[in-house]
Amino acid sequence: MKNDNSNNYHKLEEISNNKISNIKSFQNHLFEIKSKSIEVKKSELYSILLFALSMVMNGINHFHFKYMKKSIGLENYNEFSFVCIRCIFIIFLNYIKMYYNKETINPLSELIYLNWFWIRNIFQFFTVIPILFLVSFFRVSTASCFVSMAPAVIIIMSCIILKEKFYWRYVYGMLICFFGVILIIYNDYINEDISNKKKGFIHLIEGFLIGCCQLIGAALHRVSCKVLVKLKVNDNAQLIYPSYICIILSIFCFLVFKIEFKYGFWLIFHSFINAIIWLITTILMLISLQGVDLIKTTALNYVNIVTVFILGVVFLGEKVHITDVVGSLIILGYNVLNTVYPPK
Repeated sequence: MKNDNSNNYHKLEEISNNKISNIKSFQNHLFEIKSKSIEVKKSELYSILLFALSMVMNGINHFHFKYMKKSIGLENYNEFSFVCIRCIFIIFLNYIKMYYNKETINPLSELIYLNWFWIRNIFQFFTVIPILFLVSFFRVSTASCFVSMAPAVIIIMSCIILKEKFYWRYVYGMLICFFGVILIIYNDYINEDISNKKKGFIHLIEGFLIGCCQLIGAALHRVSCKVLVKLKVNDNAQLIYPSYICIILSIFCFLVFKIEFKYGFWLIFHSFINAIIWLITTILMLISLQGVDLIKTTALNYVNIVTVFILGVVFLGEKVHITDVVGSLIILGYNVLNTVYPPK
């Protein structure tokens, strides 16, 4: 009997110890999950802040396009020459960065069969050229509005291409943002000379169509960046290869459309400055996309528009109209609401 009791006691003790061990193991597992969750949130917050900073730099970049045109004069400038010279500097600066930091670049042979790699490269060109033309058609703030409409399209592309969850609110949001942009563009039309109203209207329609092309290009560019980040294509490949393609496409345009290649001290100087701005903007964006979903960056794209408005008013003396404020509040209001209260 004593042996039986002793055996039962040991069995109960063993069961008790196992339960205690399981409880402790479960608690440790919970702490690990909580710790990892906190780390993920911190990483995501860090990425969101980096993305916001990249949008500030993007706003400076768009402002610089307009400032450059005004400072060196249109007769000493064309968009294709600027892109060609700027990309030469981008490649040069990035190779210096690679050499200094002992970095590598994905071999072209590993990427040549990736469709998104070519979309990323080609739409780098078809994103920058339209925005350069847009600042000729509109105020820099209006041109920037077209760029800032891209998030509405990016949301739809993210759902289709990146398989993120779709909500009808995204479609309503695209229409709301579009209305906000129309309010801002309206100022460019009503301020045209009355005697030149017909010409001004056609001028704006042409600019609007270029803006729509830029909008689609910017959306494809952003989505392709995210896809390549997920495929572990490094930053250097996303900086150097698109620049080579831009140079090739610029040379093609020189030959086919018989565009004169222009150069001069101030054009080269501004190309160098813009190469630095673009490199910082793109590197910050690529790093941030490693830690946050593309869909969560929607509202932050409008930091770009705020930056351009401020710089345009301060340095170029551009006017701020009441419709600018209303249109911007509509755009920002929707995107802030969508971020704070995401659809469920």
